[in-house]
This record gives sequence, C-alpha cells and structure tokens, in this order.
Amino acid sequence: MRLTVMMPVYNGERYLAAAIEGILGQTWREFEFLICDDGSVDATPAILRQYAQKDARIRILTFAKNRGQTEAANHLLQHSRGAYICRQDADDYSQPERLARQVAYLDARPETGMVFTGKRMLAPNGLPFATICMPDDHALIAGFMARGINPIVNGSFMIRRAVLLAAGTPTYRFRAAEDWDLWQRLVGTTRFGTIPEPLYDMRYYGGTVSFKIRTLERSMLTAMGNSQDPNTAHSVTAMADRLDQAIVGTPQKPPPPATGYESYLNGQALFKHGRFREALLAFTAALTDAEYRRKAFLFAGLSLLGPWGQWLHHRVAEQRHTYHACRCLGFRF
Repeated sequence: MRLTVMMPVYNGERYLAAAIEGILGQTWREFEFLICDDGSVDATPAILRQYAQKDARIRILTFAKNRGQTEAANHLLQHSRGAYICRQDADDYSQPERLARQVAYLDARPETGMVFTGKRMLAPNGLPFATICMPDDHALIAGFMARGINPIVNGSFMIRRAVLLAAGTPTYRFRAAEDWDLWQRLVGTTRFGTIPEPLYDMRYYGGTVSFKIRTLERSMLTAMGNSQDPNTAHSVTAMADRLDQAIVGTPQKPPPPATGYESYLNGQALFKHGRFREALLAFTAALTDAEYRRKAFLFAGLSLLGPWGQWLHHRVAEQRHTYHACRCLGFRF
C-alpha cells in the first residue's frame, strides 16, 4: 500500500461530506482512506456509513466515547498500512491534484521526510479570504519554528511512515498543539518540504477547536487578572474544565455557531471579493458580538466606500504584513 489518508472526526456533520468528496475526487486513486469517528452524536456516523458503502477504499474506525483528536489520530496511525501517511481534517477540502503532487514530490526527493502545501483560508460561507504559501525552503521553515511560529498547514501534510516511526510512540503526545510537538521533534531529523501552491482549503468558523480554545483562554486570563473578584478561583476552575472539554469534546451536541465571529469572517470574504453590500450586512450582524464590534465597525465603513475602501485596506495591510514579516525573520525596528 503506497498511501494512507487519515481523518479523525467528531461531530463533523457540517462540512464532513465536502471533506470526504475532496479526497475521493483526487486524481491519485490508489490509497486507503481511514476515518475515525471519535464518539460523534450528530449525523456524522450516518454520513460515514453512506460513503463507506459507496467506496471500498474507506474504512471506518469508531470510538464509543469521545477521546479527543489526539487519541483518534494515534488510533488511525496504528491501523494504517501506507508507506506514505497523509492527513485530512474533517472540515477542510483538498484540491483534486493534491495527493498526486505530494506523492510525486516525495518520490523525487528521498532526502525529504515530510511535505505540506499552501492553503486557502475559507470563511463559513465558503468564500476564500486569504492565501498563504511557504517557499520550499527547509531552513526558512526551521527558522520560523525556532521563533515559536508554526508555518505548517497540519491538515495538508504527507509524511513517510519511517519518519513517523522514528519520532517514537505515541506519535501524538498532547491533547492540544499535538502537531506542533510532532514537528518540533522531527524538524532536526529530516527535511521538511513545501509545495508553495494552495492545494488545501482550510475553513475558519466557530466550531474549530482552535477557536474554542482561544475564546476560553481569553476568558480565563480576564478572570485571573481580576484579583478583586472573590469568585475568581471558581471562575478559573470552571473555565479550565470548559477548556479541557473544548479539546477533548463533550458528550452532548455541539453549541450553535459563534455568530459574531462567523459573520465577521463572512464579511471579510465578501469584502475581498468586491461584494460590498453583502459585506456591509455581514459586518452589521457582527456588531452584536463585543469582541468583534470594533473591527466590524471599521470594515462596515470601508464597505460603504466600495472599491476605494478596498484599495485603502490593501495599502494598510501591505505595510502591516511587511512589518510583521521582517520581525518574523529577525529584524527589529
């Protein structure tokens, strides 16, 4: 078996079908597709059964209770048979030529242990609002990682089985930032390669683990800073429990989407595509969320300016990105 594609999923009914279709529609056809249902309580099991009946390359592994994506990923690795191991997240999408390009890359470069691709960032409405592609330069990737910056698109990697085995067991050790830990262990032992094209679409929405963790961490830090509140200890403990649940999952159905965050992202994508009236409506909806109110108000004003607002935003963003890129590369001002 040349290639294993692995996908852990927990309550992924919203985007799961699109993620599976993206893999089944690849131009590279020879692979096994392992999917671990991590104790889902939504329509995920039914969706998986439907696709497994249609395509013999799909094998479903199931946890009766939710254990978290780290245990699910380790479980998938234990059952994989491919010489190359590929990751696909259950809420993202792979362009049709992704697997073929990555297999060809590793075949042609035996000194490279892992290759990932560039990405398009998708809003909840499906529109792309940004593209990020790293140059194919191992030293640059390692330099970013040495500064605490993870440039690797985790859902897009393909890696040699021998390289993963050399990392030791378990492959993934932590319930959060498990990918960062793995890459830190491997970056000094093998070459990391990049296909600097957006062959992977990553969705940004209120249901991602990273969004839940970021939101709860912000609340926790706020509570910890309020030393005058006699309920601070209780609040921090409660939020720590919620943070743990965000990582591992909860037995009940997931909460409704974070409407302010998602409205803001939809507005960003619509604004970038020149659909200013729709963007204005999305940013207006985001004003109800205190966290995004200031940014939504700013972009609502830019949307009213139409193409002029888009030009102004582009000029400001260009200068900001240049500044941050220089800082990431070690320059100080």
